[in-house]
Amino acid sequence: MKTHLRVFKAMADETRLRIIEFLLGGERCVCEIVPYTGRTQSTVSIQLGKLEDLGIVESRRRGKSVYYRMADERIKWVLSILKDPSSLCIYRPIGVVHSRFREAEGTPIQAASAEEAEGTVEVFPEYSRGLKDLEGFSHIILVYHFHRSRKTSLEVTPYMDENTHGVFATRAPCRPNPVGISTVRLIKIRKNMLHISGVDILDGTPLLDIKPYVPEFDVREVQKTGWLGDKIQRLSEARDDGRFTG
Repeated sequence: MKTHLRVFKAMADETRLRIIEFLLGGERCVCEIVPYTGRTQSTVSIQLGKLEDLGIVESRRRGKSVYYRMADERIKWVLSILKDPSSLCIYRPIGVVHSRFREAEGTPIQAASAEEAEGTVEVFPEYSRGLKDLEGFSHIILVYHFHRSRKTSLEVTPYMDENTHGVFATRAPCRPNPVGISTVRLIKIRKNMLHISGVDILDGTPLLDIKPYVPEFDVREVQKTGWLGDKIQRLSEARDDGRFTG
């Protein structure tokens, strides 16, 4: 079942919705959930089972007690929008990226290690006027949506390390807002088609924005590169292994 259908089905019942709201505060025992919902234990148990089947919550047993917690963090986002619609940010794709990479596995993990990989960026006709004068730049920054990313995770094991790091200390795609960036070489522009090289992006990726790459703006003298410091030399061989895509 598609994710959005699972989420809507989970919230379609008042008891399930109250359970979800309660679990947003953290892991809870069944003995705590029942009085909060105001329902009988058998009703709560049935609805918890349905939520677990939908992949919305997960359970663990500790002694004689069963504890539940949220398994899909995206439902927090849905509930926050329902409570405050003004918090919703909507972006419409301005185009789509075409590349030879149909699947995540084997795709370069950074544009810097994909110099020979060529592709195209199709800008939708209604936005093509925005390409005026872009051909004067040798490199551009593509901002795009990780449309194949799996559920959000705040701690991940990145491709170039065996240790777990906070997602904001990595370039992993399973982010709270699944937005990616790549700096690529602009070869030429033909009408609304940009021919590029250095592509590390999956075919069919929705494009959100294009910015010119300007060294004077974008290059900084760097003193530290965190956990990547002694691992940068692995970049040329590193490839996506599909761990973040569904």
